Amino acid sequence: MMDVRLVAITTMLLLFAAACSDDDDPGVDAGDVGDVSLSDVDPGDATSDADADAEGPAEPSCELRLADENGEVFDTLSEFCFFGDDTAAHEPVDGVVPYTVTAELYSDLSRKKRFIVIPDGETIGFDATEPWSWPDDSILIKTFYYPVDATDPDSGRQILETRLLHKRNGEWEADSYVWDDDQEDAELHNFGRRVDVTFIDEEGESVEIDYRIPNRNQCTTCHGQDGDLSPLGPRTRQLLSPYEPGGENPTQIENLMGRNLFDEPPADVDELFGVADPYDESESLDDRARAYLDANCAHCHNPDGRASSSNLYLGVDIVNPNRLGICKTPVAAGSGSGGHSFDIVPGEPDESILVFRMETTDASIKMPELPITTNDEFGIELVRQWIAAMDPQDCD
Repeated sequence: MMDVRLVAITTMLLLFAAACSDDDDPGVDAGDVGDVSLSDVDPGDATSDADADAEGPAEPSCELRLADENGEVFDTLSEFCFFGDDTAAHEPVDGVVPYTVTAELYSDLSRKKRFIVIPDGETIGFDATEPWSWPDDSILIKTFYYPVDATDPDSGRQILETRLLHKRNGEWEADSYVWDDDQEDAELHNFGRRVDVTFIDEEGESVEIDYRIPNRNQCTTCHGQDGDLSPLGPRTRQLLSPYEPGGENPTQIENLMGRNLFDEPPADVDELFGVADPYDESESLDDRARAYLDANCAHCHNPDGRASSSNLYLGVDIVNPNRLGICKTPVAAGSGSGGHSFDIVPGEPDESILVFRMETTDASIKMPELPITTNDEFGIELVRQWIAAMDPQDCD
């Protein structure tokens, strides 16, 4: 009798399992997926979040690597293991340090995630005012992405590219990794690409961007200093804010100090100079505008930059009014002057070449140059207010 019941129970279980099986479910063939718009991007599967939180983060199956066995970069971003097994999540593994900057470089409304990787046992050469010195095999990571819907934090994002600056044999080299349509990984691609992007902005408006991923040579447009590539963002003046704006965390300088990443850390962080946040209206208009120009223009407009011959220097440390453009005639502007005579006419933004170059949509003369394709309306208005607030002068 017991054997009969056991057989019956076993049979019922097998029938139940067969009924619940999805082997006959045709599902979705990945090869049938067509073009994916931003609204189609899956913001992520949260079904197992509670279990993951209860158990703690799992150890990644990969190990952080800075180069392949030949000392070259990998063909895919995931092979570095910067972010463990889930590259798209951008949750850094040990040895990958997230950071942000106080004054951002405008990049066609894209958002960015930034990270620093320093080889084990090495340190950054700290400097309070000048660019830092970096050990060989350092890597700076910057990922560019757009939200699907900026009014809905849960709508997900589309990642477009991840750029690496890595230092080898004393020189910096640039590489770009372009993300695949399924948002799982990115492949090495240094030849440039155009991507049509549509997303919903903070005002609920649909925005279209002709986003351009630069080729390797175009990286010198911003990063070229005195003929060599050089990092721009991670330096003292840009990292004196917390990693999370408005948070109670220490400054990012102190975070790096706590990780023993500086050779000679500063004795007193409170004595260091930092740029203002251009969006922080509690800061002075002058500090905000100067910080914006420092972040968006000074990488070219400095004595070692690509625009050094213009003698227009827009770094936050410039104190000479003429070097800053006030009542300064352009060295050679041609049609780029817009019919104006001076880079900055105090009190007259409409008469200032600087404003004209920021506002024009003519790709041959606009500032910043390509690959930026749109106008930064916030930056234009900030610079306009800054010039308008200057005491009027007769530049003639």
